[in-house]
Order: sequence, then structure tokens, then C-alpha cells
Amino acid sequence: VDRIASRLHEASHLYPLHALLFTVPGVPSLYYGSEWGLLGKKSHQSDAPLRPIFHPRQGAQQGSQPDLPAAIARFARLRHRHRALRHGGYRQLHVSKEQLVFMRELADERLVVAVNSADQPVAVTLPLELGASQLVDVLNEGERFEVKGGQALVTLPPHWARVLKLG
Repeated sequence: VDRIASRLHEASHLYPLHALLFTVPGVPSLYYGSEWGLLGKKSHQSDAPLRPIFHPRQGAQQGSQPDLPAAIARFARLRHRHRALRHGGYRQLHVSKEQLVFMRELADERLVVAVNSADQPVAVTLPLELGASQLVDVLNEGERFEVKGGQALVTLPPHWARVLKLG
């Protein structure tokens, strides 16, 4: 199959895509070079463009997104720290053309994952169970959002995600 960076219309969509890869149910898988946004399309004659020869130190120069490896490392650490991202149930909370919000939950942990592929910040009202008083963003340095009346208004940064722990 074509490399994902070759299928996207905007390279900046690699960030929300990888946020999803590490937060939805299943085991994340990266093909070498994807962490830099390397391009490659399979043709009818050959799939060699999918397997470029390069030294790992050259990946950042060949790829379109030099900050992507650090973002992927953040997503991987987050997945490792939170069992709900590895084993929790999945429940959708909000679906629109450029945003997806869902909950991953176990008996002892509930996380709301909110992904925005739009070019601008977007405010989303999230329906939550009564009892939660705040959401703490464990992906973005502990930003907090208040829950009132079973709802929280959360602003999603462009081409990024939030992973919010219910508290």
C-alpha cells in the first residue's frame, strides 16, 4: 500500500492521524520512515518507492515533518502510561468532518481523546457523566477544563489532539 504521507492532502494531518493510531483500540504499527512523513506510492511496475534506502540520521532531511518523531514518542509514552489506551473500551462522544472525540475506559480510568484535523482551533462541547468535575489534559502539560452540568467546553488545537483524564 502507499505510504500514508502520500495519501494525505495535508502533511500536517500526520499529527492527528498518529494521535489516533496510538489511542484507538488495537496495536499501533509504524512502517520505517513513516515517523518522518516519508512519501512513497506503489506503481503497477514496482513498489520500490515504498522502501527507500536511507540512513536513520537522514530521515529527518528526507521527510516532510521533522517534528513528527517527537510527537510519536509522546503518543507512545502516553499509551504506555495509561492502561485504558491499551485495554479500555471505546465509546464515541462526538463525530464531525474534522473532529473525532471518544472515550477509552476501564474500571479505574477514563480518558477522553479529542482529535482535530482542522486548520484552526475548534471548541467542542463534550457530554460527560455527572460526577466528573474536571478534565486534565495528560498529553498537553496538564491543561484543565471544567465540567459543569455533565458537559465540558474544550478547545482543540489545530492539527493536534487532547487526551483528557476525567477527575
